[in-house]
Amino acid sequence: MIKQWLSYILAYVMWTLNLAIGIWFILISREFLLDFLGITYAGQNIGRGWQVGFLDKVYLIALGLAWLAFMIVMEDDFKKNVKRGILMERFTRFAGPEFLLVFLADLGLLILQGPTRPSG
Repeated sequence: MIKQWLSYILAYVMWTLNLAIGIWFILISREFLLDFLGITYAGQNIGRGWQVGFLDKVYLIALGLAWLAFMIVMEDDFKKNVKRGILMERFTRFAGPEFLLVFLADLGLLILQGPTRPSG
């Protein structure tokens, strides 16, 4: 009984870690989107700047809803797999693609902004 409770606690800790990785991706990808659209689409045009702001809001709402659905599905999957004993495998199946998305968004930011040079 205690082992099962500890497994459920571990499942929710892993779920919380995946939740944090998802938020990390949302923040980085939003920054990438704003930089990319600002450089390639908006430029100095004020009207296009307003459009970029609108697209940013639409992107954030759509990604937030997708993230919410993903978290609900993941929580249900973790609860079901506690009894089967394959919790770590399920965690890596969810966290791996999330880390890949974070890497790709961060790489896009690096390409757009370029490497920084130390001052001195």
